[in-house]
Amino acid sequence: MFPKKHILLLGLLCIAFYAHTQILTSSNLPIVVINTLNNQPILDDPKIMADMGIIYNGPNIRNYLTDPFNDYNGKIGIEMRGSSSQYLFPKKSYGFECWDALGNEIDLPILGMPAESDWCLIANYADKSLSNNTLTYSTWTKMGWWGPRSMSVELMLNGVYQGVYLVVEKVKRGANRIDIANLQPADTTGDDLTGGYVLKKDQPTGSQDWGWYSNYQCYGIYAVGIYPYYNCIDPGINSIQPQQEAYIAAYVDSFETALHNHNFDPVTGWQHFADIHSFVDFFILQELAKNVDGYRISMYFYKDKNSNGGKLTMGVVWDFDLAWRNCYVNDAHIDTGFYWPNGDYFWSNNASPAWWNHLWQDSLFTSALRCRWDELKTTTLSIASLQADADSMYNHLYESQQRNFSTWPILGQTVCLEPTPIPTTYLGEIDELKNWMSDRWVWLDAHIPGICNPASIAETDATSSIKTWPNPFTDEVQVQMNTASNEPVTITITDLSGRIVQTEIARPIGDAKIVRLNLGHLAAGMYQLTVEVNGMKNCTSIIRN
Repeated sequence: MFPKKHILLLGLLCIAFYAHTQILTSSNLPIVVINTLNNQPILDDPKIMADMGIIYNGPNIRNYLTDPFNDYNGKIGIEMRGSSSQYLFPKKSYGFECWDALGNEIDLPILGMPAESDWCLIANYADKSLSNNTLTYSTWTKMGWWGPRSMSVELMLNGVYQGVYLVVEKVKRGANRIDIANLQPADTTGDDLTGGYVLKKDQPTGSQDWGWYSNYQCYGIYAVGIYPYYNCIDPGINSIQPQQEAYIAAYVDSFETALHNHNFDPVTGWQHFADIHSFVDFFILQELAKNVDGYRISMYFYKDKNSNGGKLTMGVVWDFDLAWRNCYVNDAHIDTGFYWPNGDYFWSNNASPAWWNHLWQDSLFTSALRCRWDELKTTTLSIASLQADADSMYNHLYESQQRNFSTWPILGQTVCLEPTPIPTTYLGEIDELKNWMSDRWVWLDAHIPGICNPASIAETDATSSIKTWPNPFTDEVQVQMNTASNEPVTITITDLSGRIVQTEIARPIGDAKIVRLNLGHLAAGMYQLTVEVNGMKNCTSIIRN
């Protein structure tokens, strides 16, 4: 949430309320029981081995602490997670892996969610609705993207009741998570090199991933001299190869360069590198929730292989505990105004990339934004749908929240950065959430810019009909294109700054429609290859070794 050097300042604004002893005998929620060896304390890093059992008798069936562990019964490796939250709040969040007896990771299903090894136990201490993350993840999923599946539970740790937690899938690449290509160390050439990569912009905490600094400064009045740092979390630091590091850093730089130069052409501009629909949906949900951290940190994006689409895709959404009117920083609690221009804090060096400032100036982006909002506002993002989700969570958590807030007596109290007045009851928290989201929805509906032009949106969906090989290349590149005839085509090669380095008119050869290009004179690096025929353009990226 915040850099460690600012924890002291935040500590003056945040108050810890320490646990009262609470007895748990049964629950309508699943019960998670974790015991460490000899009550060993859980560290930030490394993970320690522990025993975990989960009691879950099924939907609408009561779970008793005396019941057998019937959902999970085995070893885990567990550590604390979070940045400032683990120092500021007494109720800790945890990350854990399913382990065998030797400490090896194993994939296992938990609480009806698909088998995997990596999971999170989120405390939601600063979110007294206990619902912000659940609401956001499920909404993102309903919008058509992979969002982390989750389930609310009650946690016992070393025999002590800890309260209501959220068991949630950790963001990672995988068949049941972010389903993109599994990039292996040997994948250093051609299409194999182009994906998949899972990236994030976040503040450093725990074990570090490989990453790089952007060439373009962050956006905001407090962001002078601050450049975004992007992490590659998959492949990890111990397996990513130099060729892969160079490729993904250059690809993201190409996207940022196109944005910075305001190249809004749907074929040759920033959309050549990035999926506009994911950026639109990410923007809508961040703004609807007015997430104070949304553009700065906990920001995930990924890239699949070129043969699978291969564009930068925004999401997954993550860490919305300080969203939905739960933070007053930069007026995030006010239901009017766009939040994206406020992507920095005066006390933070984790400012937002300048992406949204540039996208805001692209009429194709704002047109897509208006079209998508008009579609979603009558379905997934209707006021009725959002409030029904909030009511459902209230009913589901009504019993367990009483034990949670008896343990952590924070209702009606300032915990961290909440706006006033602060509701004194759990129902008050849910009502505040519902009222604010309704007012926020009304303002967004009236102020989302752009004129919906479906024809322009269809133009952005045009997929490239050209293939190149080998890629990366040394001297010669073969270009195959899907043209109606063997009529001449114009091929243009540009470098990452947009400078044209080669142009030629060629006639595709044979039924395969192939053109051979000698590009051995080019310096090593990434280039954009554009094929134009009859006024239509298609582009792809090529790399010279």
